[in-house]
Parts: sequence; C-alpha cells; structure tokens
Amino acid sequence: MPNYLSTILAFLTFIVPLLINLTDLKFWKEADFVFQVHPINTKVVVLSLLAFLLAFGIELTFHTCHLSPTFAALLRTTMVFSSSFSLASLASLLFPGALWPLLFVHWCIISNMQNLVR
Repeated sequence: MPNYLSTILAFLTFIVPLLINLTDLKFWKEADFVFQVHPINTKVVVLSLLAFLLAFGIELTFHTCHLSPTFAALLRTTMVFSSSFSLASLASLLFPGALWPLLFVHWCIISNMQNLVR
C-alpha cells in the first residue's frame, strides 16, 4: 500500500470514531438522536465516506502503475476531497450553525493543499 494511502486511512480511522463519539457525547441529553435532527449532514458524511472507499478500493485493486497518470491523480484528488469533506461535515455537527461556513472554508483549503504541494 502506498504511503499516502496508509496515512489517509490511519487518519480517518482515528478521527471519524472520535468525531462520532464527541457528537454523541454532546447530544446525549437530547430526545432525538443527532443524526435524525441533521439528516442532510448525515447523508453527506455517509456519501462522502462511500466515495472515499470506492476510490480507495479502485486504487488498491488496480494500483497506480496500471492506471493512467491522469486517472491516478483523479483518484488521489477524490480520496483527499471526499475524506476531508466527510470530516468537515461530521465536525459541523459539533459546532453552532454560524461556524459551519468556516469549517467548509477550512475544508476547501485542506483539499487544495494537495495541489499546492506538488
């Protein structure tokens, strides 16, 4: 497994359960479950994690040496984009609605850092 894939996967393996537990802890007194109160954020988190897993599976199955450079770059970009978007959506549940735009601006910056580093 390439180094960047193991780094992204280790990061998600640590952060996603942490954010879910913090969200659960924050809303434990609520009558409704937080994911029922915010169904759009929940769907965004799940769909972006599924997009990450699909791109990750394609990357592991075909390896970048068997893919065209353009498609390999598209897969890497999709993985970074979808993983950071799912984290931003999940983290937005922890903060008031006024701070959500800041989270998504931060998400845009993190997603584009990959292009700036190259």
